[in-house]
Amino acid sequence: LMGEEKYRDALDLFLRAREASIDSPAPLRRMGDAFFALSEFANAARSFEKAVKLSPRDLGLNARWVRALIRNYEFDEARRAIAGLGRLPKSR
Repeated sequence: LMGEEKYRDALDLFLRAREASIDSPAPLRRMGDAFFALSEFANAARSFEKAVKLSPRDLGLNARWVRALIRNYEFDEARRAIAGLGRLPKSR
């Protein structure tokens, strides 16, 4: 229970950070990690999805998103997310 309270407090901080830097994927990643730790996989997936939209080439974010989708039993969406990785533009 103590750990859950810490994650809830962290979510409040990450939400404020998100509001302060709307174009940064970092607070969204941290929110997703906190939701994942709380077993709130749907919320984790949505947070990671928003972060991926801001930083689509970040493979770590993509992996977190797919993992959250799978843990939330969103298998079709996970397949689409994985397929989308193959369509990313090549880095120079």
